[in-house]
Amino acid sequence: LLAGKTIGVAPDANIYYAAWPSWLEDSRYAADALDWVLEQNEALPEGEKIRVVSVSAAPGSADMFQNTDLWNAAAARAEEAGVLGFPDEDGSSVFAKNALALPCSYRTTAEEYTAGQFGYTHYGQGGLSWGIPYCAGVMALGWQVDPTLTGDEIMRYLLSTAATGTDGNSIIDPVHFVETLETNRST
Repeated sequence: LLAGKTIGVAPDANIYYAAWPSWLEDSRYAADALDWVLEQNEALPEGEKIRVVSVSAAPGSADMFQNTDLWNAAAARAEEAGVLGFPDEDGSSVFAKNALALPCSYRTTAEEYTAGQFGYTHYGQGGLSWGIPYCAGVMALGWQVDPTLTGDEIMRYLLSTAATGTDGNSIIDPVHFVETLETNRST
């Protein structure tokens, strides 16, 4: 959903993948994975640093996980290092606080269940596990337009360029977002 040559949001984005066993309900693993991302970032040259992390679970939620203090400390280190994208202690993200809706249903995704046999699957229903990487991909598009933007600036642009849904909610609008960044960059 975040990156892919034919159906991903940001096909030119580089992906660094760190898995953790969320089913163990222990945020220690998520914190270790995030620290691994930060270690990778230290070795990357300027212009190739990891700018956003997509986490579809809520490792900062004490209702769901133990050792949330470890996650919150890792997320603070990441934020200090300029990496964006972490749910806070109550499991919500800045997007939820600012009421930015994300597309989570009617998605076509790439799949490979058998090595070397690729295909596509269409789903009629999804959740934040799809919306969060989608949003990270839109952010990556924004940084491709203007790599000098901070995480806060990217988020302000996402919110200010959002469309209004029939229910009044603000919905991420990637086309308006990118066009606005391109216009602002050229002026």
